[in-house]
Amino acid sequence: MSAYTFSSDYHGEKVETLLSDSSKDVSFHSEFKSGVNVKVGDDLLYISYPYFQIPPFGLMLRKEVMDYIKPLFKEAKLSFHQGRLVIGKFQLTIENSREASTYIQKKELKTDLFLEPLEVYVKQSPLIEYSLNENLEKLVKELIGFGQGLTPSGDDFIVGLLALNSRINFLPSSIFSVIEKKINDKQTTDVSIAYLKSALEGQYSTAVVEVMNELDNPVRLSKALELLAQTGHTSGKDTIYGMYYGLTLIQK
Repeated sequence: MSAYTFSSDYHGEKVETLLSDSSKDVSFHSEFKSGVNVKVGDDLLYISYPYFQIPPFGLMLRKEVMDYIKPLFKEAKLSFHQGRLVIGKFQLTIENSREASTYIQKKELKTDLFLEPLEVYVKQSPLIEYSLNENLEKLVKELIGFGQGLTPSGDDFIVGLLALNSRINFLPSSIFSVIEKKINDKQTTDVSIAYLKSALEGQYSTAVVEVMNELDNPVRLSKALELLAQTGHTSGKDTIYGMYYGLTLIQK
């Protein structure tokens, strides 16, 4: 390998496909505390280092590597070459990387669901201040794009709702049509659209998958929730609120 080539340690299940399509335009999109988003055609490639939160379209580097190359994304020409992301004189590859599972396994839930561990984080979501529409279709329409930041709180809530539905089907099919229309009309941010599109395909960040896998185990669930809650400023907590809301619907 060239001295200017870095391999990711982990990557999401969409990344190999993103890197292999050299026909798409590649450009810097946005930055956040621990990394950057790169625009790949109509999709996003998330590049960062917190391994507990790997999105389906995420490429995870060691922190020292991310800190070193992060400033270059705004300045250097970006392109793809033989399945690698080229950033000026540097290249990122997944040749020595492990692919993280970003799918949620379908599994029946016990009737005595553990809501208490989720309630702790629900109370910290800014959405707790708002009265949620009891009509689910209207609620989804109102929430998509609602809030501030790269992923508005309303979108994170919807991702949590969809994640629970990936574990156990309970949402009416009309909900998916509403979300697809909002995405097609670009009614929210590019970053949120990437997460919502993945969710509609049944793919989520590893932190979300872990919570869904542990819903029946109160001890492991608390640990998984703690990790998810660390995502973004309030993104993790908003996602947990969406899961919680869905669980209350199932219990009715």
